[in-house]
Order: sequence, then C-alpha cells, then structure tokens
Amino acid sequence: GRTEAWLDGRTESADGTICDPVDPDHPWLSGLAGGIGGIVRTLGAAGVVAWTSSGDTARLVSRARLPVPLVMLTDDIRTVRMMRMLAGVVPVLLERDPGIGDPFIETADRTMRTLGLVEGGEPIVFLHGSGRRRARPTDVLGVFEAGSGSVTT
Repeated sequence: GRTEAWLDGRTESADGTICDPVDPDHPWLSGLAGGIGGIVRTLGAAGVVAWTSSGDTARLVSRARLPVPLVMLTDDIRTVRMMRMLAGVVPVLLERDPGIGDPFIETADRTMRTLGLVEGGEPIVFLHGSGRRRARPTDVLGVFEAGSGSVTT
C-alpha cells in the first residue's frame, strides 16, 4: 500500500507518480533542515511553517526536533496521513497549493494564527520550494512576522 511505500523511503505524488526519496544526507537539504533549529532559537521564532507535496520536507525538518510547532501544509490527504507519524509535525490539509511568495505567506500566516500557535508580531520561519510545478526541492527559507505580512528572505 501507499503507507508501506512511504515507510520504505518512497513517496507517491498527488498524480500517482512514485518518487525516490530525497537524500537526507544531501548537504544542501540537510543543511537547510538542520539550520532551522538555530534560526528558531536565535530569533525566538514561535513556529515553523512549510509546504510539502510528498512529505519529504516534513521528514527532513522533523529530524531537527524543533522546540516549536512544525506546521506542514499540503493539498494531499495521503501526505497528511503520513506526516501524522512524524515527531513535532502539525499536518494541515489545504484545498489547493497556495503557490509561492505572498500567497504562500498569507496562507501560512492565517493558518498559524487560526490554529492558535502564534500571535501577531511573533516571528515565523518558513520554507518551500521555489518551483513546485517543476518538482524543484525545498530551496527558499525566510522569516515573517505573524499578522504583518512583513517578509525577510
């Protein structure tokens, strides 16, 4: 089944394509995931929010054992189910991918505040892929203030 394939390190995208896992030891991705903990502590961030289609980003970042909630947004119910097994992850199902840039920040901000995880003015760390439609991996990291829409990348 799908869960077994995911546990075996493979993921299935929304269109049914079986994908090989992201290499957790890839220096770029593991560095990004590992660095989030330091950023959260330095800034006193209230949470981390990210987009994932397959769950790979959630698996990598959850390994950092963050001291704050890791909210993972997706539009695939199967990915939500898989992420429920990951420590510290709060999976959230959206009707559709909000895209990148301002639409993503607005959706992330609204979701974090609706869940009661952050209050206005608190810093939130975010990450997502800059080219999701091209299967590009997570490569954007930034910070915004809850309720302000003010972004620093």
